[in-house]
Amino acid sequence: MKKYKLTGIPTEIVMPMDNQTITDSGNNKYWRAYQEWLADGNTPDPEFTAAELKARAKADKEADARAAFSDRIWQESPEKAALK
Repeated sequence: MKKYKLTGIPTEIVMPMDNQTITDSGNNKYWRAYQEWLADGNTPDPEFTAAELKARAKADKEADARAAFSDRIWQESPEKAALK
């Protein structure tokens, strides 16, 4: 049984087994197969799993913390004081 994964674009899906992106363009036999698969009652996997979303949120939080720290260091630096 084929599995599909959603993307952020409604007219594109991914076949995770080979990471192939399929689009609804022209007379695409793979898109037709996907539509038949949906018609049989199947549901594609979400674009991101819960674990992927959690990892992304953690990475974003860490990046924000690094940026805030860098900004604080700059605000307190002798180099910035010399520019005043």
